[in-house]
This record gives sequence, structure tokens and C-alpha cells, in this order.
Amino acid sequence: MAQLLTLLESEQFRVLDSRCRHPRAGPAEERGGDPGHLVLLRRGCFSYHRGLRRFVADPCTALLHHPRVDYRVGHPGAEGDDATVIKLAPDLFDELWGRRGPDHPELGLSAAVHLRHARVCAALRDPRGDRLSREETVFALLEVAASDRQRAEAPARGDRGARRRTVGRVRALLAAQLSANLSLDTVAQEARCSPFHLMRLFHAETGLSLRAYRRQLRVLTALQRLAEGEQDLARLALELGFSHHSHLSQSVRLVLGSSPARLRAELQQVRAGS
Repeated sequence: MAQLLTLLESEQFRVLDSRCRHPRAGPAEERGGDPGHLVLLRRGCFSYHRGLRRFVADPCTALLHHPRVDYRVGHPGAEGDDATVIKLAPDLFDELWGRRGPDHPELGLSAAVHLRHARVCAALRDPRGDRLSREETVFALLEVAASDRQRAEAPARGDRGARRRTVGRVRALLAAQLSANLSLDTVAQEARCSPFHLMRLFHAETGLSLRAYRRQLRVLTALQRLAEGEQDLARLALELGFSHHSHLSQSVRLVLGSSPARLRAELQQVRAGS
């Protein structure tokens, strides 16, 4: 079961810190009646099932739950996940995503959203922070996330649906074994296709190579660790599968356009000034 901690609550939204240590398992019982909510993974992954359709949330890909949909949740990884959950009032959900919502719940997010997510996490660590500043930080995140919705609105029909399911299995594997030195053969076995076919399929669906996607996963996990106050960059690099400190720094600059030290200083200012 997930441990949920309310970080901030207003008439428009409720921000929760979710830490789930559920062992690897298939989808649980169906649930319904939940308010619309946006789930942003900081670590790990989980699967989200609507009828026969399966979707995957990981640090690169958020998940948007529609309030009028029943769903089930599964756990592809063995170590659970950490997430920021933003539950939305019905009027706010409709204003951001429309009453119908996106065609499918996966939201591929830009670097701008990930940086705003880190700022939210940093700002909400101190419950004594300025309320107006904290609420504006959350709304800024929601605004940018909603602006990325067009990528989530392409219909998953025919070939596209099968491709998304195959790539979803691979994304779950990469997120669940984030620091592992996986071979292409191992990843292709999870995808149930040849390595060559997988590379073409994965790039067509995500716009990234397998290596680049794994790098993004590691960098975004590092970003959240910095938001939580991590100081030891050398240790962080090794824990996330980077070969050394400079490898982490280079990757962070490539994905987010800034150095880990600069991001750490900025997030410390957010915590101090919220």
C-alpha cells in the first residue's frame, strides 16, 4: 500500500507525496470514483489499466487520471515508486484538459515541466513556507503540463496501440532497473521482438534511443533527489548507474541545460524562499 502525505491543500487542488513499496504484482482490483489527478513519478514506475488497455508511468512520463474512469494499478518493478500526486477539483480538471480529457492518460512531458515539478517538491518540503508562493508554484506546473497535452491526444489505434504496449513494457523495465547495465538482448526479450526492430520501434514512439531514454530517467531521478536536499553528487551518480560524477554532470547539462551544482543551489533557494 502507498503511504500518502498531504503537502498542500486548497479549494482547487490537493498535493500528495506518495511512497509505495508494493512488491512486483499484476493489476489490483478495479477502483472508481476518484477525482481527476496528475501523477508525476520521482522514482520507479507503475502500470495503469483501463479495461484491456495498459499504460506505464515513469519519471519521463506522467499519468493523468480522468475522474469519470474506472482503473486498476499494477507494479512492474520490485522496489515500488515515489510520486507527486496532484488531485484536481472538477472545474480545474475541465479547464486544464477539457471535460473529455486526453484520449489516453500517458503525458510525455518537456524539460520545463520536470524543472517545475522539482521546484514544487522543493517548495513544499517546508510546511511553514509562504502559501501564496507555494500555490503559484503548483499552478505553474499544471499550466505547463496541460500545454504538453497534444502529444497525449494522438489516438492509439491499430498499429500505434500495439507499438505503445511494446514500448510500455520496455519503459517499465528501464525504470524498474534504473542503475542496471542492461544488454540490448535483455531489453529486446522484454519487448518480445528483435533488438533491431525494438530500436526502430522505440525511437518511433518516444523520439529517443533506448540509451537516451534511460539517461533521461536517471537525470530526472537525480533532479528529484536534489529537490529533496541530496548533497553528495558522487554518491548520487553511482547509485543511479552513472560511471562517475562528471558523467552525471554531463548528462544533466544535456537533458536539463544546467549543471547539478547550479540546480541544487536554485532548489535550495526555492526551499529557503518559499
